[in-house]
Amino acid sequence: MNYAIRKNSPHTARIAFETNAPLNTTRSPEIWRFFPSNWRRTSMRVGVVLGHEEGKACALIVHVRANDLIGIKTQHSGVEGFSWSYYRIDQTFHPIALALPNRRLYSHECAEILHCHDTSTLDRFDLGDHSLRSFFAQQHPEWLRVIADRQILQWQGNKPDSFFLLAPQALVEREIPRCVEVAPFAALARFKNRLNKTQLALCILRSPKGAVKYATDEIPPLLREVFLIDHAQEAIEFAASKLTDDELKLCAFVNSFAAFRCRGKMPPNRRAIMLANSYRYAFIDNYGGSMADLQNEIRTSLIESVEQWLGCDPNGLGSILNGLEQHVGMHFDHATLAAMLEEMGPERGQPLADHIASLI
Repeated sequence: MNYAIRKNSPHTARIAFETNAPLNTTRSPEIWRFFPSNWRRTSMRVGVVLGHEEGKACALIVHVRANDLIGIKTQHSGVEGFSWSYYRIDQTFHPIALALPNRRLYSHECAEILHCHDTSTLDRFDLGDHSLRSFFAQQHPEWLRVIADRQILQWQGNKPDSFFLLAPQALVEREIPRCVEVAPFAALARFKNRLNKTQLALCILRSPKGAVKYATDEIPPLLREVFLIDHAQEAIEFAASKLTDDELKLCAFVNSFAAFRCRGKMPPNRRAIMLANSYRYAFIDNYGGSMADLQNEIRTSLIESVEQWLGCDPNGLGSILNGLEQHVGMHFDHATLAAMLEEMGPERGQPLADHIASLI
């Protein structure tokens, strides 16, 4: 099997595998990356398939770190069932074929291969739009270049959003008017600064998701709240700095999972808003730290930004503390509350002082 490696950093690389033709056209092949996780034994990311077409090879692309386990699932024409192949990524990012069962491995089997006591490879990097756009602009071996060119032609005819979003700049920059018409999300993502006012307004109306990600400040006031509610994840991940505190609170309430994941990017007051609306869901998210660390983070946030916490719970500080006890196992006895009050000082600590008084 042909493969091509491109290093992204000293610790990561992108690998493209060539499948054997002919493939079953009704079931696309798949490539999966398995790696250690410190909240469960293994985690998995799905890679990208390019150039899937009857009678031709396609490319399976995934980002990796050394020691990852890669699984490839294919179904060939005229053959019932799937074929599985597995590879271990060595220290130079080359895939080493493994003699493993021709089936999907169970989680504990992946964990045994990965030696999952080691969680140093825990990460969240994926093949996003920027990475794929860079891929299509780069030089490749002949076999991979043919597949990449074929994929661009497929998108140009059948999926204009993907074509205008990912194709090399030279192929799309002369077709901005057509992009506005058929692919407004891509127009906002790639050409926002080259659109006139009419084109920009049209794209915003036709692609609310694109507007939230790439044109937050240009969303009409009457549409802004609706767009943010409908696309709260995009607002948190891509436009948080452009949101008011109330808008951030709304988005964090609507999509608490995204709020919890992205809280670390925020300054303390904004982080408090994210935490206050998301800590209940820490056990569901692929949480990368210990519960003790989360408890310390919350305690610090409460001390530094109690006003923001209070603004997220109309039932007051008692409700907040009860929620923290219930969902993250924090304990607020009199000694703990007194220590927090001392750290807050008299002005910021007044809500806590009032709460302590109510307990007496």
